Amino acid sequence: MKLLIGSFMVALLMFSAQTSARNTRLMLPISDALSSRGSDKLEREKVDFYFGEQQHPPIAESFGTYTTNRKTNAFAKKDKTACEWAFLSAMLSN
Repeated sequence: MKLLIGSFMVALLMFSAQTSARNTRLMLPISDALSSRGSDKLEREKVDFYFGEQQHPPIAESFGTYTTNRKTNAFAKKDKTACEWAFLSAMLSN
């Protein structure tokens, strides 16, 4: 019985490391995400997006400030692809 419990505990410890989520921060260019597959959905929204210190025309109407924390299933995806997918998802969510 002790052997069975010990084996279960060892197996639990071995597989628990693989189930932890990553919280990696990457600094990737927005232009790559805006030119990636799936970004054509943004063009249908008729809303222009400006980032950082980018010049923009006077604000005609403000829709408020929104915060999002989108995540993606990164299984079998490269980090860059997963980040671009989460970015586009966040842009489409508001």
